[in-house]
Amino acid sequence: MELKLVARKVGVFRIYASEDGRDLFLDSKLTDSLWELLHAKIPIEFYYRFSFEKGKIKITSLALLPGDKQVHFLIEWLGCFLT
Repeated sequence: MELKLVARKVGVFRIYASEDGRDLFLDSKLTDSLWELLHAKIPIEFYYRFSFEKGKIKITSLALLPGDKQVHFLIEWLGCFLT
């Protein structure tokens, strides 16, 4: 529930895995300029796993992590934009 609340505040309205279960997608209302600000705050070890195209953020191979780690990472990453 916490992830959903944080995601909505940042403009993400849907989070789902790809059909093969490897990647996560976040549908959002982000603009290119806002994406650049968000992308700069991604930890260096995950930086190249993120891509953005027309309101959709793709996180490569994050879905391979256990569910609780995925949720924790997304809450932490999205939450840093609210402070």
